Amino acid sequence: MPNNIISAFCALASVALIITAAQQSNAEAPACAIGDIRLHEGQLHGQVVNNQGQAVADSPVVIRQGDKVVGHTMSDECGNFVIRDLNTGMYQVEANGRATIHRVWDATIAPPAAGQGVMLVTDEEVVRGNLGHLGHLGHTGLGGVALTAAAIAAGWVIVDELDERPGS
Repeated sequence: MPNNIISAFCALASVALIITAAQQSNAEAPACAIGDIRLHEGQLHGQVVNNQGQAVADSPVVIRQGDKVVGHTMSDECGNFVIRDLNTGMYQVEANGRATIHRVWDATIAPPAAGQGVMLVTDEEVVRGNLGHLGHLGHTGLGGVALTAAAIAAGWVIVDELDERPGS
């Protein structure tokens, strides 16, 4: 009987790990939309707003190409900013922890759908915490590991109690 209980708990633990792994592999990273933006005489125009659409003044704005910072500025009292001396290319624009990726075009070759500027919507009022860079052990992974550990521990307790019963 105790061997059957141990086998059952091992099977449950294995299923919990398989489910956790499946959830992790099915969890998709948020889609990263890449916007097309038209330069104005080598300048990238934009605005930083909060989630209610109100301008965010004095927000640091950084633009990167790959890992290299190629420009930075501060938003004005209306949330507007301009980054000068840019060429056509892919850029990441960051403000207040929010980043967007854009294909930036010279006005003469920009596609018709290219926007006139960047709008960065920040969520200033929400404070998020995390557990650092855990790789594939995200929230679901840690929960699954904890659930598995609890199931195994409960199984050991039950088996120990069954072993201590008279006649076992």
